[in-house]
Amino acid sequence: MYKPIDILIEESIIEHVKETFEERTEIHVADLTTCLTKSYFTKKYGLKFSRNTAYWVLFGDYIHNIILPRLAKKLNGKYEVETIYEHDNVQIGAKADIITDKEIYELKSCRYLPKEPYEHHIEQINFYLYVFERNLGNIIYIRRDNSDVRVFRVYPSIELFFKTLAKAKILKRAIDQDKPPKPCIKDDFRKFLCRDCQYNLRCPYYFI
Repeated sequence: MYKPIDILIEESIIEHVKETFEERTEIHVADLTTCLTKSYFTKKYGLKFSRNTAYWVLFGDYIHNIILPRLAKKLNGKYEVETIYEHDNVQIGAKADIITDKEIYELKSCRYLPKEPYEHHIEQINFYLYVFERNLGNIIYIRRDNSDVRVFRVYPSIELFFKTLAKAKILKRAIDQDKPPKPCIKDDFRKFLCRDCQYNLRCPYYFI
C-alpha cells in the first residue's frame, strides 16, 4: 500500500538534498558563524535533514544553480570560488558565491527581507573579504515567495576576522578532544537555532 502523497513528496525532497548536498569534513567558515555546538555534532554525526531544513536547502540550491552563473557573468566575475585558509594549524574552507576584481557577492534566500543584514552573514562575508583580499562585500537577500531583493554593503573588520579565527581554534580543539564546545553565539540567535536543531537531545547547551 502506498504512503500518503505528501509523505512521498517529502521523502523525495530529502533524498534529493542528501544526494546533492556537499557534506564537508573539514572546518568551513559557515561552521564558525553559527552555533559551534551544532557544528561539532554535524562533524561528528553528519548533517541530519528535517523537513524544514531540506526545503530550505533545496530552495537555496535552486537560487545558486540558476542565478549564480548568470549573475557572475553579468558582473564579469567568477562564481563559487573556493580556497583553504590556514591559521595556527587549523584549516578553514571558504567558498564565496561571486568574486569580481574588487568585490564579493553572497546570495541568501529568506522568508522576509531583513531591515539589516544578519550578523552571521556579515561574519561570513567579512571572512571572505580578508581571505580573498577584497575591500567590499555585498550580501544579497532574495525573498523566496516573490523574488524581491535587498542588498547590503559590508566593509572589512579586522576585529571580526580575528573573532572568527578564534572560533576556528575552539571548534578544532573540541573535535580533537571529542567534547562539545559552547555555542559562542548570542542568546536570541541560539534560541532560534535550538528550536529546529536535530541534535537537541544530545546537546548539553540546549536552550529553549
